[in-house]
Amino acid sequence: TGTGQWSLLSGAAFFSAPLNPQTQVSGLGLGMNVFAWTISNGVCPPSTDTVSVTRDGFPDAAVAGVSQTLCGASAQLNANIPQTGNGYWTVLLPGPVVLSPSDALSGVSGLNEGDNQFVWTITNGVCTPSADTVSLYSYALPSQADAGTDQQVCGTTATLQAMLPAKGTGSWQSPVNGNIVNMTSANTVVNAMTDGTHYFIWKVENGICPVSVDSLQMKVFIPPGQAQAGPDQQVCGTSTTVDAEPPLAGEGIWEVIKGNAVIGSAGSAVSGLNNLSEGENELVWKLSNGVCAETRDTIRIISYAVPEPANAGNDLIACAEQIQLKATLKGVGEGKWSVLSGTGVIQQINSPETILSGINSDTIVLRWEVRNGICPVSFDDLIVQRDTLHPVAVAGSDIRTESYTITLSAQAAPGGTWELVEGSAAFDNVADPNSAVSGLSEGRNVLRWTVGNGYCRQASDELIIEVNPFFIPNAISPNNDGYNDTFYITGMNNFEKVRLQIFNRWGQLVYDNPDYRNNWTGTGTNNEVLADDTYYYVLEIPGKSNYTGYVILKRNR
Repeated sequence: TGTGQWSLLSGAAFFSAPLNPQTQVSGLGLGMNVFAWTISNGVCPPSTDTVSVTRDGFPDAAVAGVSQTLCGASAQLNANIPQTGNGYWTVLLPGPVVLSPSDALSGVSGLNEGDNQFVWTITNGVCTPSADTVSLYSYALPSQADAGTDQQVCGTTATLQAMLPAKGTGSWQSPVNGNIVNMTSANTVVNAMTDGTHYFIWKVENGICPVSVDSLQMKVFIPPGQAQAGPDQQVCGTSTTVDAEPPLAGEGIWEVIKGNAVIGSAGSAVSGLNNLSEGENELVWKLSNGVCAETRDTIRIISYAVPEPANAGNDLIACAEQIQLKATLKGVGEGKWSVLSGTGVIQQINSPETILSGINSDTIVLRWEVRNGICPVSFDDLIVQRDTLHPVAVAGSDIRTESYTITLSAQAAPGGTWELVEGSAAFDNVADPNSAVSGLSEGRNVLRWTVGNGYCRQASDELIIEVNPFFIPNAISPNNDGYNDTFYITGMNNFEKVRLQIFNRWGQLVYDNPDYRNNWTGTGTNNEVLADDTYYYVLEIPGKSNYTGYVILKRNR
């Protein structure tokens, strides 16, 4: 009963048939729309009921953000903030945690290594939700790079031993020196290195994560080579030069291991040596370079001392079939006699003092040579003359003299020698037939000249030397008759700087000569003729007593 009609209380809408209780409405406003259904019948009070229709808007299109590639297990999402609707995050695979699921810019943690997918969904009421997916690709931090311990190696090849990374991929950086066989292998060979210090870098990478780097120091020592000290030597003397092969790398040094030597340059392959010990000396040439094995070689040097000059002795005269040889052998070396010419037998050819027998030549030439190792041979020749005649000694004629010093004049002969028999005498050279002799005593002196040599008989002759005694006369007669014309003092010529003073009977000095030479003839100091008379003299002889006395001057007999 009655008539019904729709009316709009709030909101917005259009009725297709307002009087139809089941009409279609359009143009609904967002949100709540309130409708009234009123039934009226005449003047009766209307009956009204209301109904609301809520319209939800379509949610914003979901935008989850740009996919990310990152290092680590946490990140920040970057979805769009909806103007219509509400958004929320969901995780497709378990593991990651969205810290604020309804926050478009929420942080996430616990990312799986690799791909992680997150869905951003925007909903609004009963509207169909909008969803978008974003991918976060996570790389774990690479393992800490460990290139291994520093190395010292001998040679141009070594093995690199880095730590294999648990996370990431390791590789070697191209070296400045050397060649790495496998650049991506933690344990690999490096070759073609040169002597010196080199650095090798091991890198561990994982995606976009920071690269972990470590380096090792490689000290490379080239083998010094096999030591070659040179050939053994024999030298004459105490000096030589060693000439070794120098090291290919590193250093070499000489060292004395036997004997003695002063090394001029111990660190040089070529070096002078001095003060070698006589006999065997050994030196070692050692090569080394860092950790490389030392190599060494030994050289043996035998040093021979230079022998003394050979001395076969004085030439000899033999008057028998054998004679004693007397060479000298001083210091080092071995001596040996040999016959160069003539006929004779040397009993012990290696003895410096031996017998030459079987002499059957007037002249025999012998050689005495001294050898020592490789040193030059030293030799001396000796002439042996055979003389069967008996020696004759001639000492010279007997002598009367006032001098204490004279020169002898014996006849020269082999093996001649002077000796004192009586008196006194000092010979300058007892083997010189013309030797000077001094220190003769006044009166009789007997000297003997003896000749002969080796086994020959000796002959001698005596020489008598009468030395007039020192005598001062007591009178002179200077009348030019050749007798007592001067005041002649016997033996005065043996003295120098003799002073003679003459005084007259009144004590007056009438003659004074500081260097008297037996030449006073009865004149005064001014060469005036003195009268015949008795005079007083004073004779001063240096080193001898002074003499005084009287001398008579008488020109006419």
